Amino acid sequence: MNFFISITLTILLTFLVTVVGSDKSKKIEISGYVVARDVLMPLMNTTYHNMTSELFIVRVEKPRELAEQSRYIKVSYQRWMSDPYLPDDFFESNKMWRLKVSRKPDCDGSMKKMATVNDKDTNQPVLPLPKRTPGFESEPIPLGEVLPCYVLSPKDMKSLKH
Repeated sequence: MNFFISITLTILLTFLVTVVGSDKSKKIEISGYVVARDVLMPLMNTTYHNMTSELFIVRVEKPRELAEQSRYIKVSYQRWMSDPYLPDDFFESNKMWRLKVSRKPDCDGSMKKMATVNDKDTNQPVLPLPKRTPGFESEPIPLGEVLPCYVLSPKDMKSLKH
């Protein structure tokens, strides 16, 4: 019995090391502006093994650098509870950011489903989603299009002077 447990743990650890190690080699560097964010995700975030995430939309400055060549991408910031939060000014200004991200095709999708939260009695919009960041209130974000998704890890971002 101990032999089978040992084999199972060895296979599991080998798989985890391979998956974690492969993510680091696939990071690409992009520059862009955070134009909107999902304001409900952090409120509803239930910690799963002490991990949390935030979702936002980035307008990429040089989309040709991406395989999808999309002007807008979804970015999921994933961190352990012990990792730092996003910088205070990440959503508060129209700063350009350099981000090192990894492609995550399984979270590709349209933002149209989350375009508004309606009051259940009046069916009137209560909270527009995603929420535009200051300076990008009139940004023409393609909510109906499928946006490619990327993952951002702590310390993989830098504010750029513009």
